[in-house]
Amino acid sequence: HRLRGPVALHPEHTALETELSFIMRFDARGDRAAVLLRGSEAGGDYRGLSVVFDSGAGEVLIVHHKHPDLPSEVLVRREETLPPGETCTVNILLLEGEYPNAEGAAEEIERLQVTYSVGFQEMRELVLDELPMTRGARVGLSGWGEGVSFHSVRLGDARHPNQSPTTSGQLELLPAPRDAEIDALTSLALVLLNTNEFLYVE
Repeated sequence: HRLRGPVALHPEHTALETELSFIMRFDARGDRAAVLLRGSEAGGDYRGLSVVFDSGAGEVLIVHHKHPDLPSEVLVRREETLPPGETCTVNILLLEGEYPNAEGAAEEIERLQVTYSVGFQEMRELVLDELPMTRGARVGLSGWGEGVSFHSVRLGDARHPNQSPTTSGQLELLPAPRDAEIDALTSLALVLLNTNEFLYVE
């Protein structure tokens, strides 16, 4: 699926704890993708946690959207080159509770763990060990720019990081409810963020 704008996973799927995996590709430098986790249930409201892949800024972020009128809080940041045309394989674990480890013993874990690889490079990792308070359980994907492609999207049960991944069926991507005013404001904000020059009004 080649996407521009907000896209949600199947509306029946919500998750407070989950494992999400997918393959992603950017069409052009400056394209941006985000994974919404524990998002608000309101259609045009993107409060919650997001994992952001920004090819223009050259970084991968974990951010917290507290309120639509407030800027997002960056919780974890990593510099990363995300070249157009290269595939990026992503796995996200969202955990909060007790999970059996490799030895079968229950272990209390609170973590958002993002592992990814670009092309044939080695796996990289971002980890957030203290999860902020959120109010929803919506899971979604979004792409901005010339085009962001998502493939092999799979959503499964959360597991201990030392356990093998669970198998799950591939999910279809369905358009999220759209709000024209919010979409226009978001597009304007992205243009301003990617502008390298200042505009002076005399």
